[in-house]
Amino acid sequence: MFYLACPYTHSDATIQKYRYRQSCRAASRLMQQGIGVFSPLANSIPAIEFGGLELEHDGFMNLDLPILRRCDEVVVLALPDWKASVGVRREMLEAFLHRKPVVIIAEHEIELLPDVLKTAPRFSMDATAYLPEIIF
Repeated sequence: MFYLACPYTHSDATIQKYRYRQSCRAASRLMQQGIGVFSPLANSIPAIEFGGLELEHDGFMNLDLPILRRCDEVVVLALPDWKASVGVRREMLEAFLHRKPVVIIAEHEIELLPDVLKTAPRFSMDATAYLPEIIF
């Protein structure tokens, strides 16, 4: 079971919509191969738009992180500016704290899912020394 981390928040609504769609594309590719995946964006955006859910960022993190802890791995969709995403950094840190591997895939690799997961960069708590600019 994968947790799909992806940047979302941006001052430009067009960029947010693009990020949401890319996250859904990646989740769909995994699901098409019978792989379980939780996408916080695919879960939360419809709840906001169609269900009237009103939460701030921390509220969503409080809902999403317990699910991350139950997943086997975290897949980070490395869209532009992903390293600056507070949410992605929090999700990666949570994964490391709970000894979950983190796999980073580039945007152009979405169509290669799930095969690209075999060769994509994979990090664990032991590798955090190499990622200070991403995590902190």
